[in-house]
Amino acid sequence: MTTKSVGANNIQKGNFIILEGAACKVVDVEVSKTGKHGHSKVRISGVGLVDDKKRIAVMPGHDSVEVPLIEKRTAQVLS
Repeated sequence: MTTKSVGANNIQKGNFIILEGAACKVVDVEVSKTGKHGHSKVRISGVGLVDDKKRIAVMPGHDSVEVPLIEKRTAQVLS
């Protein structure tokens, strides 16, 4: 599986992401405000594509996360 790195603050609902080593579809994204000397935090909730298990990750907004490159193709069954 090929992946690319994307900033955690650029993740949106409906995107695909790798959480805990499994490909997941993002269900919810919450961004907290920055503190006086801190960074914003991003809480990403995702559901596994294969096992339908819910996974949650909390990380700083400037961290990078792995996003799988998914190719979608159409096909026709002849027989």
